[in-house]
Amino acid sequence: MTEHSSAMELRLRQTLVGLRPPDGAPDALRARVATVPDTAARAWWRTPARALTGAVALAAVVAVVVGAVAVQPTPLPVTPGGPGAAPPIPFDPMIEGPGILRYSVWTLVLVPLVVAAVVGVLGLRWALRRRGQALAIRLAIAAVVAGGIASPALQPGFEMGSAWGPMLGYDLQVEPPPGADYPTVWYETAEPGGPLVLVLTVRNPGPLPIRLDGLVETQTAATPLIQRWTALWLGTDPNSFGNRFDQLVSFTPTVVEPHQELQVYLVGRAGLCAFGPAYTLASPVTGHTSRGREIEFAYSVLGLGSSAPLELPMSLVEPYRENCPAA
Repeated sequence: MTEHSSAMELRLRQTLVGLRPPDGAPDALRARVATVPDTAARAWWRTPARALTGAVALAAVVAVVVGAVAVQPTPLPVTPGGPGAAPPIPFDPMIEGPGILRYSVWTLVLVPLVVAAVVGVLGLRWALRRRGQALAIRLAIAAVVAGGIASPALQPGFEMGSAWGPMLGYDLQVEPPPGADYPTVWYETAEPGGPLVLVLTVRNPGPLPIRLDGLVETQTAATPLIQRWTALWLGTDPNSFGNRFDQLVSFTPTVVEPHQELQVYLVGRAGLCAFGPAYTLASPVTGHTSRGREIEFAYSVLGLGSSAPLELPMSLVEPYRENCPAA
């Protein structure tokens, strides 16, 4: 057994020697072998980069899924439609729900930034395969591409348009004195719990089309002592400001082109302790309250949602009557 094994080893050795190139290893092979230590030294960043790329890609998928299930406006009991559908709902300030959202999602910010991060990591790996001027060029290309993908996150929301006015429940408006640094005050004159309606235009400052998705309102019927917004309505005559109530239609998400305006009708309810139609500046009241001048509109760009505050050009004030039993 030992002699047989030795004979096989000898023949194998002779065979391998016979296969050896007469002039030694090719130069290409020698160069590749010589770079093995350098390649191993540079390999420390590859595994973390791959892990980071995978984590960021997973975050991007999660962000897209969140955007797909974004909040939608509360549906009306009856929705206008095609042939055979119920007729459009006539305006009723006591209807609650259309156009009102309880919260907003921020996929317009999250998704572009996450996707840009993924592209940035991949672009960095791609760029680091070169040296010198080629490296600089690739880094610049990766930065431009990632920046372009992230740019929708910078899209501004709606801004105040060119017109506004009271429609119902704000019969007393007081202008500030000359030189004052506060806006016109609209005092509520609606019955306690009664409807409030105002009209305003919102403008898309550009550069992309924006879809108005609704108004974010956190106050609900569980807080009846506080004035709250209950619905949005839209006008049907774009050539006149302040459509008649019979010209209004229930809110549906509406796209506004860059630098264009949209008439929006905000409908709300007065608090249960509101003074009522007889209010004057001399009326005895327990006090006045205002929820502030900012309202929050939800919007979407390229199918991704966000929201932004809009400052009203007037201050909406609710006077409280004395000895309110609901307080």
